[in-house]
Amino acid sequence: MIGDELIPAERAAISVLDRGFLWGDGVYEIIPSFNGRLFRLSDHLERLQASLDYVQIVLPMSTDELASRTEVLMRANAEIVSTNPVCRVGHWVSRGLEDWSRIYERTQDATLVSLVCPVRNHLTKADYENGLLMTLVSTRRNSPAVLDPRAKTTSKMNLILADVEAGFSRSLPLMLDQRGFIAESSTSNIFMVKDGRVLTPQAEWVLGGVTRKVVIELALDAGFELSEEDLTVVDASSADEIFLTSSTWGVVPVRAIDQIKPRLGTNGPVVRLLIDKLATVTGFHPMDPAH
Repeated sequence: MIGDELIPAERAAISVLDRGFLWGDGVYEIIPSFNGRLFRLSDHLERLQASLDYVQIVLPMSTDELASRTEVLMRANAEIVSTNPVCRVGHWVSRGLEDWSRIYERTQDATLVSLVCPVRNHLTKADYENGLLMTLVSTRRNSPAVLDPRAKTTSKMNLILADVEAGFSRSLPLMLDQRGFIAESSTSNIFMVKDGRVLTPQAEWVLGGVTRKVVIELALDAGFELSEEDLTVVDASSADEIFLTSSTWGVVPVRAIDQIKPRLGTNGPVVRLLIDKLATVTGFHPMDPAH
């Protein structure tokens, strides 16, 4: 969907002069759909608006109008969302066509592209049973003083370079922030469990993941003490459990960060409880054989 026009993905196109293509000048948001149901749509659209406000791109559309657009897109792709248990429903917004003027003189409208696509590379049941591998990479997560990591911008090179570096060991990257504390992975937030406490990095140094927010709510509701604090690799080395959260993965355990292994392995009680609790609110259990 480009503007208000529904177009098959294979025929959809934007100009090579679009600033999103030329400079990565844009923001985006991806809402997961589980068994045909959008998950936390309002939270995702609020985050999209916060990203737009941060980079000062004006989208002449209210959050309610964008929500209606999302529902239209879901209905138009009913066959896809009904036959694929997990789908991505995304909105990409760029500053529009480049007119080579000073940015404060621009008159071009923003470009809005929306799409639906199934998650074909979803994690397997074995991934949730055995956990994922991570490696500590040298690429640091950008500082809020450079580019706020809480904004979901299309300029993802910082995260892509971390993926490339971790790819040599066929694992996921663990990025530190500019101060040397644990930040996040390239597409997921990280949590640890130690002595019954659930720990996660300070919010201002990481992307404010919607699933991260939901898992915090679920952990507190389950009676766990939860703390957002500066965490080090030493903290990871003494953690009982380590897990990641993301929109399409949900909660998934970490088997090891290089040579560091959580003391309770990947079958710790907290991560198992949170996988089940998240499934009750999404309507999708990643370890269900039917999925």
